Amino acid sequence: MVYVVPELEPYFAGDTPQKILIESLETIDGDRALLTNVMGATAEIGGVALEAFVRQYEGEIELVFPSGPTLFPTEGLYSLILHLTTAPGMTVRVEPATITVQGIDGWHTLNSIREGWRDAPDSHHELHTLLMVARRQVLDFAPAIPDESQPPVHYRLAQGMQARNLYISTRADPSGNVGDDGFTIRPFPMDWVVKGILRPKRGRPVAA
Repeated sequence: MVYVVPELEPYFAGDTPQKILIESLETIDGDRALLTNVMGATAEIGGVALEAFVRQYEGEIELVFPSGPTLFPTEGLYSLILHLTTAPGMTVRVEPATITVQGIDGWHTLNSIREGWRDAPDSHHELHTLLMVARRQVLDFAPAIPDESQPPVHYRLAQGMQARNLYISTRADPSGNVGDDGFTIRPFPMDWVVKGILRPKRGRPVAA
């Protein structure tokens, strides 16, 4: 039996949460898993152990963070490793769960991009990945800014637009079709609209 942790809530870099409550586990088919045969659990994030308490009949697992430095020092995707003890000497590994950790640096957050993007993916880690890839593409194409500087407004706008383009490209078939309604779109790595936002063409002076 393969168990899966439903997607966990995101955090920000530097957060020091007290605990994570896993309200249920699922089977690989998406069915709720019963924990009545689970005797105990162990958990870790980045090699640091968390206390794990199994509430068998509620079907919940509570993970308590150790005191001390944050386990989320930088933004990125962190893996929660969970093992269940089902009988003396017998353990079951749960599919590693992804915890999305965001930065607060002037670029889009999950919430800010979703405010203007109704069809954004529900998955926190998928959306975060799109934003990070789009951010890297913006920085590679646009004029350089100091590392510690807040991004200009048009860089953030371009990041959001490029994240949408990337998402569309993952859903398009080889012919460029998206969905079943016959609508055709041919996504590019970075289209001319996004490029124009980052490097606008300047008019040449004309002699009178």
